[in-house]
Amino acid sequence: MSLDGSVIGGLIGRSDELDQIRKIGVSTEHFADPLCRKAYAAMLTLRDDGLPIDRISVAALLGGSSDAWLTERALEGSPDHVVSHATLLRRQAVLNAVAKSAESFAWAGEGDQATRLLKYREALQEAQTLMTSLSAPSENDTLETALNETMGHLTGESPDPDLIDTGLGRLNKLLGGGLMRGDLTVIAGATSQGKTGLLTTVVHRASVVNGTPSVIYSYEMTTREIAQRLISMESGIALSVIRKGNIENEEHMTRLSEAIARVGDRAVNGIVEVVPAHGMTAEDIHADVAKRAKSPAGLGLVGIDYLQLVETSASLTRASRATQVANVSRMAKRIAGEFGVCVLGLSQLNRAADYRGGDPQLSDLRESGALEQDANQVLFVFDAPGNTPLQAKCPANHSVKILDLQKNRNGQKGRIEAYFYGVLTQFVDAPVTYMGGQ
Repeated sequence: MSLDGSVIGGLIGRSDELDQIRKIGVSTEHFADPLCRKAYAAMLTLRDDGLPIDRISVAALLGGSSDAWLTERALEGSPDHVVSHATLLRRQAVLNAVAKSAESFAWAGEGDQATRLLKYREALQEAQTLMTSLSAPSENDTLETALNETMGHLTGESPDPDLIDTGLGRLNKLLGGGLMRGDLTVIAGATSQGKTGLLTTVVHRASVVNGTPSVIYSYEMTTREIAQRLISMESGIALSVIRKGNIENEEHMTRLSEAIARVGDRAVNGIVEVVPAHGMTAEDIHADVAKRAKSPAGLGLVGIDYLQLVETSASLTRASRATQVANVSRMAKRIAGEFGVCVLGLSQLNRAADYRGGDPQLSDLRESGALEQDANQVLFVFDAPGNTPLQAKCPANHSVKILDLQKNRNGQKGRIEAYFYGVLTQFVDAPVTYMGGQ
């Protein structure tokens, strides 16, 4: 029994194990057997499309007489040990790459001096390419490094680099310090409840104020509209005034000029960007994020407004709506983990929430239970009841919103009250005590 075949056999029907293996960096290039390589690629495709990785589905992609071959691999495989076997497979691939590079250097020693020099350079380039594509996880990605970083931010010596400030102190506290890189956080709510406002509030604080690189894939609002919102938040000038123009107040003009310069500087340097996403599929977003993550600025925060509007992949045009949205959800989750960014995905609620009344629930997420399953956090946004003490103290042009964290893999659940300042379309902390968790 080969190690390649054992891994493929152990993965059949095991989506969670496939996700773990992907995290440790196992790719198709690590498989020496060509058929195993194709089978692993088929499994990745099925997983990305939100489909099961059972024997029949994989065989359908491979074609030919692969069904019998997969049945044999399934009998050979050990699901309980597939992750450790995949780790060994990856290590063996790296060792094979080293051996191949050594062989190339040995052959490079023949010929005259100029020829040998050229061959050595070619062999060195080949070795670097091999070791880059098959390299082990980063030396920084170790338990020792993680413990040192954790101790650093606990003692106040260094901030936690994985946390992103939302701009709302109480929301940061509820989330355990802020949004987390590597997480998919879903912001859900009915129409006109402030989902986009909360997204732009976070982007303003994270990117314009703190300099964390971010990108918003917008399926509803134009780049101009989002830019105006950020300028309004930065300047403190009403969004309606910015839209109308003809500003005669000299102080307002000065504040707006400074805000435009600051937001513009962030945009020019790739710190905050807006992508008009009409027609973009989940795979298109993944490819674009991959490019941005490799840029000098890097990437920390990805916003998708909103998940149900992401274009359907060509391979899923005939699939059910739930399957299509599940593919988007899983790709968003993959983007968060693969590139170490926080993905903020906005989601609408299904119509049953309107008919039922009361506070929204996890089951109200529109069109797919995959959003609830894949998300690390689910945060609902809705109006607070009109008879609360905070409503009586609410300043002019403000409304009281409830931010209800109903799922949180990183800690407690709970809800807070926040003000929505409609003039700036910005969320701000409400002057009340933290409401607690469950």
